Amino acid sequence: INFNEHMVNHLNKIILNGFSGIEKFDLERFLAPLQQRRSLEGPEVFKKFQKTARQLHVIKKEGLGLTPLNRIVRWLDDKIITPSQRHSVASRTLMALGTVFISSYVWWHVNKNNFKNYTPEWWFTWFGDHLDEHEIHNETKHPGFIANIDHSLSKLTHGKAELGKYIGGPLLGGVALELTKNVLPKVDKKIRTWLNKGKGGAYIKEAERIEEKVEKVRFKDIYGHDEIKRYFKFLVDYLEDSETHDRQGIRPSRGILCIGDTRTGKTFCINSFLEEVNQMLIRTAQIGKFKLIKPSVLKIKIEGMEKILAYAKQNAPCILFIDEIDLLDLQRTGENRTLSEFLTAMSDAVNSNDSKKQVFIIAATNCPETLDKALRQPGRFGKELRFEYPNFEDRIHFLKSKIFEFILPGQEHRFDITKLAHYSNNQSYEAMNLFIKDAMMKAKIDNNGELTQGHLESALEENVYHIIPSCTKDIPEAERNILAAHFAGQAMALTLLNSNLKLGKVTLKQVMTELKEEVMGSHLYANASKEQQRFEYGKIFTYHDKDSINMQTRDEKIALIKMHVAGFVAEEMLLGSCGYSCHSEKDNNTAITLAKSLTFQGVDEASLPKHLVKEYYDQALEIKDTCVEEVKDLLSSNREKLELVMKTLLDKQTLDQKQIEAIVKSD
Repeated sequence: INFNEHMVNHLNKIILNGFSGIEKFDLERFLAPLQQRRSLEGPEVFKKFQKTARQLHVIKKEGLGLTPLNRIVRWLDDKIITPSQRHSVASRTLMALGTVFISSYVWWHVNKNNFKNYTPEWWFTWFGDHLDEHEIHNETKHPGFIANIDHSLSKLTHGKAELGKYIGGPLLGGVALELTKNVLPKVDKKIRTWLNKGKGGAYIKEAERIEEKVEKVRFKDIYGHDEIKRYFKFLVDYLEDSETHDRQGIRPSRGILCIGDTRTGKTFCINSFLEEVNQMLIRTAQIGKFKLIKPSVLKIKIEGMEKILAYAKQNAPCILFIDEIDLLDLQRTGENRTLSEFLTAMSDAVNSNDSKKQVFIIAATNCPETLDKALRQPGRFGKELRFEYPNFEDRIHFLKSKIFEFILPGQEHRFDITKLAHYSNNQSYEAMNLFIKDAMMKAKIDNNGELTQGHLESALEENVYHIIPSCTKDIPEAERNILAAHFAGQAMALTLLNSNLKLGKVTLKQVMTELKEEVMGSHLYANASKEQQRFEYGKIFTYHDKDSINMQTRDEKIALIKMHVAGFVAEEMLLGSCGYSCHSEKDNNTAITLAKSLTFQGVDEASLPKHLVKEYYDQALEIKDTCVEEVKDLLSSNREKLELVMKTLLDKQTLDQKQIEAIVKSD
C-alpha cells in the first residue's frame, strides 16, 4: 500500500512536469524507513487501498489530456448522440414529419371546399396591404379564404403565378437534388469533424482523417530513401525561389512518377515533401501560395483528366498528386479517352515557362508496366523515383528507434535487434511497426506490461511469417512424425552445410500461404486440383547475413539442392520409408530447377534442340541424385542429433537457429 502511494505521488509529479525530465523512482529511500513502521490493520488497509484507487483513476484521466469541454462532448456522445444513431432517431423523425406533411396535404385537398367561403381575421391582417378594400369585400369575385389565397399569390407575383406552376416543380427538384448530392454530405462531414475534435484525445486523429488532412511528417521521419529525400529537398529549395533557379537553367522535371512495391513508402515520402513545402511557405511568409490537389481515381474517371488539369492550371502554382495512377488504365487499348486527355493536357500543364504558374504532377504506382510508354517520357513524367523495401541497416535503425521507445533506459541489452532485422527481410516499415504494436499488446495481456524479446518474436511469427499459433485439427501421430522428420532433416542439413543461406526458424504449425492474384471468375474453369492452398503444414524460414541480390556460386546452389532433398532423406532414415507426400512438389521442383540452372548454364530451354534439352536434363537429374547420396552420408553421421531435433520439434512445434545449433553442437 505504501509503495503504491509513493509511486502514485511520483507519477503525479511526472505528469505535472509535462513528462519532461523524468526522474528515476528512489527505491532505496522508500525502503529505508520501512523497518520503523508499524503494520496496518484491516480497516486501515482498506482505506489506503481506496485512496490509492482514486488517485490512480485521477492519473488515468489526466493522462488522457482531456479538457472539461472534451468530457462534456464525450458524455453527450455516449448518452444522446450514439443511442439516437443506434435507434435511427433522425431518420425516423424525418419519416414521421414527411408522413404528417403528406397526410395534411391529402386532408387539405379533400376538405378544402368546406373552407371555400371562410376567411379568418388574420388573413386581412397579413395580406390586407396587398388587397384593396373593394377586392376584400367583393365576395362574388373572391368569396372566401381559398380564393383570397389565389388572388394574393397572383398579386404578389405580379401575374407570374402561372409561370411558377411550370418551373416551380423542376426548380424544387433541382434544389433537393443539390442538397442531397453536395450539401448534405458536406454538412455531415463538418458535423463529424467537429464532434471528433470536441471529444479530444485520440479522436483528433479521426477528425484529421475525415478532413483528409495530409499526415504531418517531415523528412526526419523517413528511414532510408536517402537519394529520394535529397531530390525532394532540392524541389523544396526550387519552390522557395523558382525564378532564380529558372534563370540559371536549373529546372527540375515537373512530372514525377514514384514507383515501387506496395507499402514501400511512396505516399509517406510524398506527404513528407508536402509538409516540408508547407513549412517552407510558413517560414517565407507565403502561406497559401501553393495549393495541393488530390483527386481520386474515381473523380478523374468521371470528370476527365482535361478538366482536372484545367483546374490545376487555374489554381497554379499547385501540386497535383495522383495515387495509384495505374487504376486509370492508361494504355492504348480501344478508344482510351483518359489517356488521350492525359497526354495532351499534361504536356501543356507541366511545360509552362511562367515560374509563378507552375503545376507539379506527382503520381504513385505499384505497376509502372501498365502505363503507356508515352507517359514516361521527358516533358511528362520525366523523373522516376524508385522505392524499395528497407535494407538491413535501415531495418536495424527503425527497430531500435521504435522498440526503445517502450522500454526503460538501460534495458536495451535485453533485445536482439539484429535477429529481428534478419527475420524481417523484405518487409515494409509498416509491417515492422505492426508486429511491434502486436508485441506491445501481448505484453499488456501478460499483466505486467513489460516488453520482452519473446513478445517481439512471437508477434513477428504471427504477422511476418504468418504462423498460426494454434491448430484446430487433431493430426494423427503418424502424420506429425512425417512432418517432424521432413523439417528436422532440412533444418539439420542447412545448419551443417556451409551455405550463405542461414536458418531462421523451423515450424510444424499451420502457416498461411502467399495467395497469387487471379482473374475474377478463373476459378470456374480452372482445374480443381490446381486450387490454391490457403494453408500449409510446416515450413522452414531462412535469411542472409546482409541484403542479398540472389547471386549464387555453384557450391551454393549444390548446398541448396541438398537442403531441399534432405527432408525426404530424413523421412526414409527415421521412418523407414518416404511417401513423398510432405511438400514433395515444392521441394522437388526447386531442387530440379537449381540443378537445371547448372546444366543449362542460363540458356533458355526453348531455344535449344531437343537432344540437348534431354542431355542437360539428364545431367540435372544426376546432380540431384548425387546430392541425395551425399545428404544420406551427412545425416547418417549425425543420426542421433537428427532424432533429437525431430523429438524437440514434436514437443515445441517451433525452433529457431540457436536451438538447432545447440542440439547440433551438443556431445
